[in-house]
Amino acid sequence: TAAPVSPIDVVPPVGEHQLNFPAMNSVAFEQFCWWLLRKDHTLVGCKRLGGTGTGQAGIDLFAFDSLQPDKLVVFECKCWKEFAPTNLGEAIDKFLHGSWLKSTRKFVL
Repeated sequence: TAAPVSPIDVVPPVGEHQLNFPAMNSVAFEQFCWWLLRKDHTLVGCKRLGGTGTGQAGIDLFAFDSLQPDKLVVFECKCWKEFAPTNLGEAIDKFLHGSWLKSTRKFVL
């Protein structure tokens, strides 16, 4: 089931990129990520986990891969201006020490 998306009423100037990430709320950004993920994966049953201010154990979206449905594919969506190697390590550690590890086949950040 797709997450609800709120339209962004912005008309960019000619030649400017159409995606306005700073104007996207978290739900719209995660929906955009889900749309991108469906281009590279055979996913079914996507669910958005939690919401703003909710403990999510480092996970934003999860789904089953239709070709290997025995375990989940989980996703962490980040929309940060700066994402340093330290942030990457922290995100991975959070997942590896969380409750989703046992039921997950693939973690995508």
